[in-house]
Amino acid sequence: MSELPPTTGPPAATVARSRVLAWAMWDFGATAINAIVVTFVFSVYLTSVVGD
Repeated sequence: MSELPPTTGPPAATVARSRVLAWAMWDFGATAINAIVVTFVFSVYLTSVVGD
């Protein structure tokens, strides 16, 4: 196999751990809200509309 050429670009920027944790918590919360809405709210709406 051939060797990869050395990188010549600038080093990757570092991100503060608190920002990563904040994003992870936001993503977890958004996922939970979407799951609740799809599972419980939308299913009640759909069964009431289709059941008519």
